[in-house]
Amino acid sequence: MTPSEILNYRLINHGLVNSRNTSCEEVVRKSGVIQSQDFPASKLAIGIRLPNSFESDIIRSINDGSIIRTSALRGTLHLVSSKDIKWILDLAGPAVITKMKKQYNSVGLEEKIFSKAFKIFSKELDGKYLTRQELYALLMKNGISPEENRGVYLINRASLQNVICQGPMKDDKEITFTLLDSWAPKSPILERKDALHELAKRYFQSHGPATFADFVNWSGLSNADAKKAFESIQSEINKVSLNQSEYGYYDNIKVGPMPNKVYLLPAFDEYILGYKNRELFLDKEYSKNVITVNGLFYPTIIVKGKVIGTWKRSISKGKVNIEIQPFELSNKIKHSAIKEELKSLESFLDMPIVLKTL
Repeated sequence: MTPSEILNYRLINHGLVNSRNTSCEEVVRKSGVIQSQDFPASKLAIGIRLPNSFESDIIRSINDGSIIRTSALRGTLHLVSSKDIKWILDLAGPAVITKMKKQYNSVGLEEKIFSKAFKIFSKELDGKYLTRQELYALLMKNGISPEENRGVYLINRASLQNVICQGPMKDDKEITFTLLDSWAPKSPILERKDALHELAKRYFQSHGPATFADFVNWSGLSNADAKKAFESIQSEINKVSLNQSEYGYYDNIKVGPMPNKVYLLPAFDEYILGYKNRELFLDKEYSKNVITVNGLFYPTIIVKGKVIGTWKRSISKGKVNIEIQPFELSNKIKHSAIKEELKSLESFLDMPIVLKTL
């Protein structure tokens, strides 16, 4: 495969080309998880992979519990299918908790405090949906200060240990928390070897062609666990070498010409975030324009699989202002192509769009 062919495969596997997804949950399940520390961005990440969808569809799927927002891989907020959440957390949680012990100790969070907080959550969230501030008030009432990030760490750890998760949105706007067992009672628990296999399978199906290093970086698993997961799918995947790296992928799908289409990917999109080596689609000299030193990923403009610029949006007076920022003046984007993408975005957001620059 050439670099262009790999990118073409990825566009298809990510559901950005010829998407056949029919629900928000299907998009999330195919990808394994969708990163969601930037909530508006994660809603758009689903929207661009789900034909004829609206932002309200994602909110509805959160409110009915088919997809759940919680701390998952790498301890970062993700959207996860309710059918997958427990086995994914069983894999991801222990490694994250081990890495976080120094931060816990720095603010005086001992295991007995975690245990006490979890008992409070289990009692007070039984059949209830409380906001973050309401949870903090409960902690303070029971002698646990949420200050200095203690509240953040307690909620994060409770999420990683299958105690709580985010529940329905209050008035479709404010995040609430509830007990995971009551919100996702039918979520299966897999044997560890089966869970490792399933996570690797989901990744290479949705992100392939990709390397083992890409998978390690995305999953947050230890090298040992990632190796077990990767080895478990060796008989199932196809392999191709490029620039001394081996890429794995599922299925020889029918790949047509690279679409000459503009994609406005949201911040933290899996097409960008899901790989350790991004040189195939992002030139090194522009990496700093897309990824900050502290790990923030900006929204990107994709043409023929490659990042050619960034974009940003702001909302004012009932309109969405879009600003396009190509890396080079030579990266001219056809008005017709950008208008097609903006029309889709306008429909998804159900708000008029004003293009500020081109």
